[in-house]
Order: sequence, then structure tokens, then C-alpha cells
Amino acid sequence: MQSMKNFFIALAAGIVVFGIFAFFVSKSIMNPEKKVENNPDSSDKSETDITENIEINPYLDTSKTFTAIVGGYDSDGSELDGLIFIKCDKENKRFIIASIPTALSVTIKSTDPATGKSAKTSVRIKDFPKVYRESELPSKTVDTLYAMTGMKIDYYAFFDVNTALSMFDKTGGLYYEVPTDMYFVGNGTESNPEINLKAGGQVLNSNQILQLLRFSYYTNDESRNNYSRAQTQVSFIKEALLQIVKSDPTVLLSSASEILAQTETNFTVSDITSNLNLLLNFGEYSGNSVFITLNLTDPIDFTRSQKLFENYK
Repeated sequence: MQSMKNFFIALAAGIVVFGIFAFFVSKSIMNPEKKVENNPDSSDKSETDITENIEINPYLDTSKTFTAIVGGYDSDGSELDGLIFIKCDKENKRFIIASIPTALSVTIKSTDPATGKSAKTSVRIKDFPKVYRESELPSKTVDTLYAMTGMKIDYYAFFDVNTALSMFDKTGGLYYEVPTDMYFVGNGTESNPEINLKAGGQVLNSNQILQLLRFSYYTNDESRNNYSRAQTQVSFIKEALLQIVKSDPTVLLSSASEILAQTETNFTVSDITSNLNLLLNFGEYSGNSVFITLNLTDPIDFTRSQKLFENYK
């Protein structure tokens, strides 16, 4: 099951986190006199200070097309469980969202400083945190996605998936229409399976959301499995964003601050304010958006992978 905590969870958490952040930035811009106290633990992070004083006309659309990658770490941060590529395409009014299977390998070149000899090694993307020093990890991952897509990566964000989804517990859960009974024993037991959700409308906590996003029909047809997860994922993202902005702002701000405090990103408040209209158009653009699940060779053939993105550059 560990391999299933991948793109779909990172996708949901990533877009929802950015959605929350964009929501609060918009609230602080539209109501500059109404200040909300920041989490004191993150008060020294000026780049992610949601109440940062930014002079901007909220009615002026300054957004432009940009690309980003969002990654989700496992609970101990030793593996990159999920990785997605996002292109917010203003010109074509769409979002391009692609899953990156982190179990795939890439070939990296390293040089022994003592001998000057170089060697090539095959490394799984999920093992990047074990291979690269912490300061190197974002740039190495960005370089890999650039080689894979052929598109310059403007922004990145890496965070703990469980922390990101825990915000739903603080806001009372997420109401969702589970489309079918979802059951999978996995490493559990018949009486306590890893996934056990009944079809129908219900309020889901963070653990149940993880079950929802990890569920598959578990057939030998991986394309069908990925497609079914992607369909559920799209539905979840839309519903989560619709409900999240209706939650208690104080609780949401605390949750967002907690998540952002644990996020490695170059996406600043200024970036969000300048691209606010585009970010908040996800629902409007969703009909034109493209969701891609990559099925590539191992190790990845970058020439082949770039061809998949030719139509979206």
C-alpha cells in the first residue's frame, strides 16, 4: 500500500493547501483593516505571513501562466511519496495536472572528488531525500521535472501529506458522496481493513480521506486503476475547495499556518497575490483541464516523456 500513497494524495493536499492560502490572501486584501493573528510559531516567516502588507488592486488581474511542482513526503520524511506537475494555463483557461510515479528511476551522474572519476547510478524519485542533501533536494527535483516535461518550473512546494490533510479534522471534516463501497484489507485484518468506506454521503475525517484517495479497484489493469483514482480525485478537489472557504477563518488560518510552516517552497505571498485570479479559477477552468497519469519506462526516458507534454507547452 505504501506505493499507493502517491500522486493522488499529494495532488489533493497540494491544491487544497494553495487554495486555502489563496483564499486567506484574498480575504486580507479585500478586508485590509480586519487582521487575523498569525500562528506565533511561524511569525518570523515573512514570506508566508498571510497578513503581510501588500499593496495590490484586487480587481486588477495580474496573473499569468505559470508552472509548479508539488511533492508530498511520507510521515518520517524519508521518501517522496507523491509528486505532481501543475501548469496554470491562463491563455487556454485550463490547468494541466500530471502525476509523476515516484517509484520510477532516473539516471544520475556523480563524481568522486578525490579521483575525479564519474559514475552513473539509477535512483528512484521517491528516494531523492535519501540521496541529496536537504538544501539540494528542491533543485534536483525541479531539474528532473524540467527534463521530464521540457518546461521551465517556476514554483515548487514540498510538505508532509498527513499534516496537510489533518486540517479537515480541525474544520469538522469534509462532506463527500462516496461513489461506491471501498474495501481493502492490505496490512490490516478482515475486521479492521486499511480501507473501509461505505457508499453514500457522509462526513470524512483525515484518515477516511486518505482511504478515499488511496482506493483502487485493484485489478491487473493499472490504467483503469489510475483512471478511477483520478476521477475520484478531481471530484474531491472541487468539493474540498468549495467547502473549505466556508469554514471558520480563524481555524483555517491556524491550519494553513501549521502546514506552511512545514512546507519547503519558493511560492511567496507576492506570487499568490499576483496570480490570485488564476488560482481561484480552478473550478471555472476544470472543464477544460487535463489530468495526465504518466506510464513511463524505468529508468525514465526524458525524450519520450517530453513528447507527452508537447501539446501543453
